[in-house]
Amino acid sequence: MPILDNPRHEKFCQAVASGMKGAGAYRAAYGKDVISARQRSCELLKDRDISERIAELLGQSASEAIWTGAQIREYLTKALTTPLSEVDATSTLCQAEKRTEGMHEIKMIPKLGAAELLAKLNGDLVTTPAAQVNLDLKVTILSEERRKEVMELRKLALTGQN
Repeated sequence: MPILDNPRHEKFCQAVASGMKGAGAYRAAYGKDVISARQRSCELLKDRDISERIAELLGQSASEAIWTGAQIREYLTKALTTPLSEVDATSTLCQAEKRTEGMHEIKMIPKLGAAELLAKLNGDLVTTPAAQVNLDLKVTILSEERRKEVMELRKLALTGQN
């Protein structure tokens, strides 16, 4: 199938084929200020030409989907060094996007997981059964007056005065 005549449709297809969610792909093709991107992306995905073009692009990319070790390390390093404030819906680091009235939420891959995987790939992290650690934490929130009272009681108990 040739490139679609409508350049925005083609851009949408390429964005979806690259792994972007429908609404994010729609915004990438039509502009970030489009409010009904989710609904309109669903409409586009139902179009036969668009779904066939996406399938074709996915078939092409499947043969190119294998990353080298260097590419994986580069991606994980990028995940570790890129602040969330620099990630938008078109970023390869974006894992999910949610827009509601007054809120725009972007989720990226977890930095801790990326660091662990990168360390494993580099041979810097050997996974062995971890020692079990049990922590029993008890937190009590006291008013300032009660805190002073408890501190006085402790002082008295430590000095042996009851």
